[in-house]
Amino acid sequence: MFNLAIDIGNTYTKVGLFKGSELIEAHFELNEDTLLTLVKQLSFKHVILSSVAALPEALIRFLTATPSLIQMGADTKLPFVNLYHTPQTLGNDRKAAVAGGAFLYPARPVLAIDMGTCVKVDFIDHQNRYHGGSIAPGLRMRLQAMHTFTARLPLVNTENVAAEQIALIGKSTQEAIRSGAVHGLGAEITQMIRMYADKFADLQVVICGGDAAYLTKIIQPEHIMIPELTLIGLNRILIHNVSQN
Repeated sequence: MFNLAIDIGNTYTKVGLFKGSELIEAHFELNEDTLLTLVKQLSFKHVILSSVAALPEALIRFLTATPSLIQMGADTKLPFVNLYHTPQTLGNDRKAAVAGGAFLYPARPVLAIDMGTCVKVDFIDHQNRYHGGSIAPGLRMRLQAMHTFTARLPLVNTENVAAEQIALIGKSTQEAIRSGAVHGLGAEITQMIRMYADKFADLQVVICGGDAAYLTKIIQPEHIMIPELTLIGLNRILIHNVSQN
């Protein structure tokens, strides 16, 4: 059984092709045109689609011909117990991340950290119960906000500068902005992991998202980077729903 998982985020679109639970191939940073071209080339029986943005009409027209299309939503059945107080507002990407973490590390508490446009930290316990987490501005959002909401601070980027090479003590305004955004975010994530680890023994931390590879070297507690985490989670949700029918 071949499954297709499509994750359309605010910044990036990812696609994973699975044979059962095994990830066969993954594609990242797709745009609307390359996404549709790729999907038309792949062979699959089931497909799950998750999006936090407007869905491309051409993609929907193509996928509606698939007999078992699952569009992630508030009513989609989940392979874990959801204790979130407002489940109708829980993002599809957050549900997918914890589903992936729980599948990869069963019977362990898992902290899934998705570093995209926003940084989402989500916790699922060793009994497969999802509790919630936190949402904070991501790296690019922080850089953009400092420029937008001040009169004189420039818009600074981090392209071609490794996170671990950014000086802690900025000796110019641009260096100070980079230090505040990059090291500030790294310290925030580091401390969040430590606070969860203090509460939950044997905690497994997994990180994913567009900025995970960039920030991983300045996040101090032990963690594992799994770029395909949300795709793995979407596939688990798909299998759970197919098995219920």
